[in-house]
Amino acid sequence: MAEPIPVNSSWVQSIDYSGGLLTVTTKKGKRIVFLGVPPGIWEQLQGAPSKGEFINRHIRGKFKEL
Repeated sequence: MAEPIPVNSSWVQSIDYSGGLLTVTTKKGKRIVFLGVPPGIWEQLQGAPSKGEFINRHIRGKFKEL
Protein backbone atom coordinates (compact mmCIF):
# COMPACT_ATOMS: atom_id res chain seq x y z
CA MET A 1 0.00 0.00 0.00
CA ALA A 2 1.17 3.51 -0.77
CA GLU A 3 1.36 6.35 1.75
CA PRO A 4 -2.11 7.75 2.51
CA ILE A 5 -2.74 11.10 0.84
CA PRO A 6 -3.81 13.83 3.28
CA VAL A 7 -6.76 15.84 1.94
CA ASN A 8 -8.36 19.18 2.70
CA SER A 9 -11.80 18.11 3.90
CA SER A 10 -14.04 18.67 6.91
CA TRP A 11 -14.77 14.91 7.16
CA VAL A 12 -11.87 13.07 5.47
CA GLN A 13 -8.33 13.02 6.91
CA SER A 14 -6.69 10.94 4.17
CA ILE A 15 -7.34 8.62 1.24
CA ASP A 16 -5.34 5.68 -0.05
CA TYR A 17 -5.78 3.35 -3.02
CA SER A 18 -4.17 0.06 -3.94
CA GLY A 19 -5.39 -2.74 -6.20
CA GLY A 20 -9.04 -1.71 -6.12
CA LEU A 21 -9.08 -1.10 -2.36
CA LEU A 22 -9.92 2.46 -1.37
CA THR A 23 -9.17 3.35 2.24
CA VAL A 24 -10.74 6.48 3.67
CA THR A 25 -9.60 7.68 7.09
CA THR A 26 -11.96 10.16 8.71
CA LYS A 27 -10.99 13.09 10.92
CA LYS A 28 -12.27 11.02 13.88
CA GLY A 29 -9.82 8.22 13.01
CA LYS A 30 -12.31 5.74 11.54
CA ARG A 31 -10.96 3.74 8.61
CA ILE A 32 -13.43 2.72 5.91
CA VAL A 33 -12.30 0.34 3.18
CA PHE A 34 -14.21 0.00 -0.09
CA LEU A 35 -13.63 -3.03 -2.34
CA GLY A 36 -13.50 -3.11 -6.13
CA VAL A 37 -13.13 0.62 -6.73
CA PRO A 38 -11.94 1.17 -10.32
CA PRO A 39 -8.90 3.36 -11.02
CA GLY A 40 -11.10 5.93 -12.79
CA ILE A 41 -13.18 6.51 -9.65
CA TRP A 42 -9.97 6.89 -7.62
CA GLU A 43 -8.70 9.52 -10.07
CA GLN A 44 -12.02 11.38 -9.93
CA LEU A 45 -11.98 11.30 -6.11
CA GLN A 46 -8.51 12.84 -6.04
CA GLY A 47 -9.71 15.75 -8.19
CA ALA A 48 -13.09 16.22 -6.48
CA PRO A 49 -13.51 19.58 -4.73
CA SER A 50 -15.44 17.87 -1.90
CA LYS A 51 -14.07 14.44 -1.00
CA GLY A 52 -16.92 13.63 1.41
CA GLU A 53 -19.60 14.55 -1.12
CA PHE A 54 -17.87 12.51 -3.84
CA ILE A 55 -17.59 9.48 -1.54
CA ASN A 56 -21.26 9.72 -0.56
CA ARG A 57 -22.49 10.13 -4.15
CA HIS A 58 -20.20 7.84 -6.13
CA ILE A 59 -18.68 5.27 -3.75
CA ARG A 60 -20.75 4.60 -0.62
CA GLY A 61 -23.54 2.14 -1.41
CA LYS A 62 -22.02 1.25 -4.79
CA PHE A 63 -18.96 -0.65 -3.58
CA LYS A 64 -18.72 -3.19 -0.76
CA GLU A 65 -17.65 -1.56 2.48
CA LEU A 66 -15.49 -3.37 5.04
